[in-house]
Amino acid sequence: MKKTNVLKTLVAVATIFVGFTFSQCGISEKDVQKIAKEANDYMGCPVKVDFMTMLDSIHALPGKEIHYHYTLLGYSAEDMDDLISKNEFEKNIRTVLLTLVNANTKESEDIRRSKIILVADYYDEYGEHYSSVRIGPKEYDINNHNY
Repeated sequence: MKKTNVLKTLVAVATIFVGFTFSQCGISEKDVQKIAKEANDYMGCPVKVDFMTMLDSIHALPGKEIHYHYTLLGYSAEDMDDLISKNEFEKNIRTVLLTLVNANTKESEDIRRSKIILVADYYDEYGEHYSSVRIGPKEYDINNHNY
């Protein structure tokens, strides 16, 4: 698989990552658990996102933290390293997520205002942890939004 296909997949996954979960929110910490459960139900997790990515589950942790668990279908960690460095993989996911969170949309504003922490955990086809990308207020408030 070409590197451009991997990058396209990362963009698609990141878009889903932010978009569907926060579309109905005015978010308090109390609501985060409910949002994660509703997102799981709505998406029908586990659900195949594209040819190489499965969204396994979404769950919330205390502190307004939402975790998305993905499996890289048909790829071991070594396979992924042959396609794209882990550093580049994480950098690309982080860039896309930050772009989405800092967008001028109601959903993005809800995330920023509520200081939600987003975590994407990726596992290889054998269930071994491959990568985590975490963004929170310190990372996504680069434009000094006044909330």
